[in-house]
Amino acid sequence: MHWPVLSRTALARLVSGGVFLLALAAGARFLVVSRATPGSGSISISNLEIGDVWAQDALNWRLHIANSTDRDLDVEKLETSCGCLKVDPPSFVLRAGASREVALSVRLRLRGAAEPLGAADQFSLAIFPVVRGEGRQGPFVLRATVRNPMRFSVADVFFSEDEDYGSPGQMPRRKVVPFEAALAIRAVDVRTQPPHVTVDATCDGTTGGTIAVVPVPSLPPGRFQCDVLVSAVTENGDRLPAMHLPVAGVVAQEVYALPAAVYLPPSPVGAEVAGSVVIGSPSHGQVSVESVRTSSKEVSAEFTRDPSAGGKAYAIRARVAARGVHSEEVEFIVTSPSGRRQRVGVPVHYIGLATEAQR
Repeated sequence: MHWPVLSRTALARLVSGGVFLLALAAGARFLVVSRATPGSGSISISNLEIGDVWAQDALNWRLHIANSTDRDLDVEKLETSCGCLKVDPPSFVLRAGASREVALSVRLRLRGAAEPLGAADQFSLAIFPVVRGEGRQGPFVLRATVRNPMRFSVADVFFSEDEDYGSPGQMPRRKVVPFEAALAIRAVDVRTQPPHVTVDATCDGTTGGTIAVVPVPSLPPGRFQCDVLVSAVTENGDRLPAMHLPVAGVVAQEVYALPAAVYLPPSPVGAEVAGSVVIGSPSHGQVSVESVRTSSKEVSAEFTRDPSAGGKAYAIRARVAARGVHSEEVEFIVTSPSGRRQRVGVPVHYIGLATEAQR
């Protein structure tokens, strides 16, 4: 028998091709094995492919769990790779050779509210049954293709502190957000969590509409954050899962204390130390001080002058009664330029030093 003579180039191609085929065969075998036996051990789980679904907070799904052994198995829990899954029941006994269903509630979210309607995320979640005496088994992988039922023109809404939040006699600032649904819709329902804003929704009768967001006028100064949940009703009456539009903002302080805290110089026991504070408004509107209270009889606040339009200046005095660090507060009850009554607290800090006689 005569073997064909191969050149070095042909031989190299043959060898490299053989290596590629072996690698491909090994990869194919791995893929087949990994899909055929997603877990290992005494438990098997099926119904892991959810398919194409809408993004939503709680998708109800059922898994089929089987015991392939001749003994009872105490399943202590189903561990998961994220906190987006609830299991009912959380633990159970699986009889020898038997099977049962387990109910799941899965939170499925896309990256953001402004993602294109055609965009899809490939969701996967690893599930590990924990069996008493055997430990953790798996992983079994739950999969889904997730799409948004609607999209907003922006990913979120933010109100900055220099915007008007509804002073008496003025309209609060509104922000209007257009939206588009994946299907033809006839109505839109909205709700907020928590109710820091009011929302007015309109539907154009096809696949779109707008929502107008207005911060609640009674919001206290500082940061706020909430979610607007928008759910569309299709032409045939089906309700699409609610989409979340994050809303946040900063409500400006109508009345300020400058400085926000008073630090008096260290002084010996028996001495009196003094500082000052101004109660005013960023808008330079008129601030009315109704009352002033202090947390200690050793501290007093006395009106001195109007330093600027609408502001009030107070002298803060403290009598050092004992050694050590002292922290008190002066409380101002004021009426803001918009007519809102509010409390402004000013901390007062000072240190009492020992006298010559006490040393």
